[in-house]
Amino acid sequence: MIVKYLSAICFVIAFLMALVLFGRIGHSLVSTHTAKNIFIVSGAIGIFLNLLAYKTEKTKRSYNFWFWLGNLIILKGLIFKLMHWPYSSIIIVVGLAITGISFFYSPKIETSHKQEDLLDDLDS
Repeated sequence: MIVKYLSAICFVIAFLMALVLFGRIGHSLVSTHTAKNIFIVSGAIGIFLNLLAYKTEKTKRSYNFWFWLGNLIILKGLIFKLMHWPYSSIIIVVGLAITGISFFYSPKIETSHKQEDLLDDLDS
């Protein structure tokens, strides 16, 4: 449980740095170069900790694989965008498409045992 809280803290820090970078808020507090580095590092740590804390027994493995692969590609595209490297928008769109496709996989595992009602027990 503590890993999920640490992951959430990392995501909040990354979000605040994204506000500094993209919203032009707080430039007097943090330089752009420092905000880029904190955004990249805290986002990567947040994703890694979230992967560690994610319970796989409740969802299908194929859903988890495609969902996290899409998110990692999106993070890589955002890093490309921050560094002003080419093809950043294409990488972000591909990551979003993969994440969107992952939702076609049913995230819930269907249980094979059926629910019995109380009235079914009274018949026997």
